[in-house]
Amino acid sequence: MKFKYVMTLVFVFSAGSAFAETAHNQVLEAKKDVKAGINNAKDKGCELVNGKMQCLGKKIKHKAENAGDAVKTAVDKDK
Repeated sequence: MKFKYVMTLVFVFSAGSAFAETAHNQVLEAKKDVKAGINNAKDKGCELVNGKMQCLGKKIKHKAENAGDAVKTAVDKDK
């Protein structure tokens, strides 16, 4: 009888661990997507006010930040 309880506890803890890992990965993806959305909104706003050529440097910087965030998210998921 004890064996059944022990096995049930092991199953519940392992399922909880898998859920926590999935939730953590979803939070990382959401953060990355929010940052990318903010950068895109800044780029569009800058283009509307200043024109495309004056905002090109900021746009390139934001694209690099988005790529860096994507790499960081991928690395953090594997941990």
